[in-house]
Amino acid sequence: MWLRIAFALGRTPWELARAITSEQFSLLVAWARVEPWGFEIENFRAAQIANTISRVHGNKTKTEDFYPQIGKPVLSVDKQTQKEQMAMLMALTQNGKPS
Repeated sequence: MWLRIAFALGRTPWELARAITSEQFSLLVAWARVEPWGFEIENFRAAQIANTISRVHGNKTKTEDFYPQIGKPVLSVDKQTQKEQMAMLMALTQNGKPS
């Protein structure tokens, strides 16, 4: 949250940490939850518009069809065993010999 708030205020996280108290930061976090800003809410609003246009043309779509990240992790990470990781490393380094 530090990054988002800092960049929204035109500061680096380090500048912001030196410039405000923890109470002020807590208020900014609360405000961000009540009145979201930034790319996520903009993307959601654009998805709502796209969905409205789609539905006007008779399609049975949902907002999520235009913004699939809603409720889903942005990145899914598959867990790998150490053996699988070593096999990938060996393949990348041409059977253990650096290129």
